[in-house]
Order: sequence, then C-alpha cells, then structure tokens
Amino acid sequence: MLTVAGPSSGTEAERAAHRLFTLWDSGGRVLGGVAAFRPYDDPTTKRRQSDVVLLVPDGVIVVRLVGSQRQSGPIVAHRTGAWSIGGEVLRIIGGGSNPLPSLREAQAAVTTTLRASGLEPGRVAMLVAVGSVDPVDPHDGQLDDGVIVCPMSEDGLAIGVRRAAAVTAAADVRQWTTADVKAALSSIGVIGRVPAVEELNSEGFMYSPYVLRRPDLVAAASAVAAASAAASDSAGRSVLEAPAG
Repeated sequence: MLTVAGPSSGTEAERAAHRLFTLWDSGGRVLGGVAAFRPYDDPTTKRRQSDVVLLVPDGVIVVRLVGSQRQSGPIVAHRTGAWSIGGEVLRIIGGGSNPLPSLREAQAAVTTTLRASGLEPGRVAMLVAVGSVDPVDPHDGQLDDGVIVCPMSEDGLAIGVRRAAAVTAAADVRQWTTADVKAALSSIGVIGRVPAVEELNSEGFMYSPYVLRRPDLVAAASAVAAASAAASDSAGRSVLEAPAG
C-alpha cells in the first residue's frame, strides 16, 4: 500500500492509520493500492467529513478515521442515530456521534469531482475506522448503502479495506489502471509526490498509458459484461430444460 501526503502533523487517528497502511507490504497482509491523505471538510462548519481517499484496483473508497475522546470498548454502529463505544455515546473529536452523514457528503464530493474531470468512479465505497481495537457491532462490519465499519487495528483495518473493496468491485466490471489512478489523484487535488507508473503497477493496477475510466468506455464494458452474463444464464437454462435423451 502506497501513501501520498502522509501526515507529518495530522490527528492521532491519521498517524495511526498512516502507520498501519505502511505495514501492508509484506506477508499475509499485502493490500495493493494508494492511500491519499486528502481530507474533506464541511465548507460551512469546517468539520471533518473524511480523511483518506483510498484507490484500489477494484475502485475508490472514501475513509473516515474517527478518533474517540478517551473512550474504549466495543463499538456499536448504526445507520442513523448515535453510535456508542463501551456503552457510552461516541464522542467524535470535532463534534458529533455518528460520522455517516458527513461521510456521505464527502463521498458525493469525491464522486462529483472525479466525474467532472472525465473519470467514471463507479460505486464509491465508504469505510469508517474507529480509533479502538475493540470489536464492532454489526460483527461483519457492514451497514447498508455500501458503508463498512472497522476498528483501528492492523487486522481490523485490513479486513475493513478488503470488505469495502468488495463493495465497489461488485458494482463494476473494469479495474483501475495506472493512468486512471494518476488522473484521479490529480483530480482530487492530492498534495505530495504522486507515485510513479512502476510503483502503481506493482500495487496491482494494470498498466495503461491511457485513461480507461472514461464514462463511455465504462458503459461499454458494463454492457458487454451484462450481455455475456445474460447469454450464460440462457445457455444454462437451456441445458437444464433440455429433454433427457
């Protein structure tokens, strides 16, 4: 996992996540991608909405790193209403007790920005990593609307990223290429050294000198995949319905 603009003076949660991302380059925890520490804030209140835009070969994940104010214990996450940690209402640094409304705004902002630059991001997944090593409820970490929740631990964050990547992969048929990633990083205004093509290729992004996430190309690939799936289903039904000879 490559990191871009790693925080030198970020929040405690950012520093923890940056440290964990840089561990994912060996052994069983290999996870390919680029973790761009590019925060999104509410333009009016200046409250943090998201902290990281994660680009993986399967798609885009917007990540919120939630630091808790001296709280610990099992985390209970809800689609609406206050989250809890250790039986108490979660007190998010910066205010609030449920990060999802602001995270959805950040997801919309990332999606809009990428599309405005000519990139089709597909389904952008959302991941909330809470600054605790304790377990999360729901146990599979999955809320609806493509939201994944995980604890801020080495194993927890790795599992959360894999689950979020599966969310975006399930809705897409075209993986991201090296040119797509470089264009996306430029589009969202990442500050820092952009990884070289060779580095991106080693992270699992297919090499291409051309941007292939153009809306027309993605739509064409989706149409071909749908037609192929329909033909396979039809052939399968024909075999099942054929009279025994």
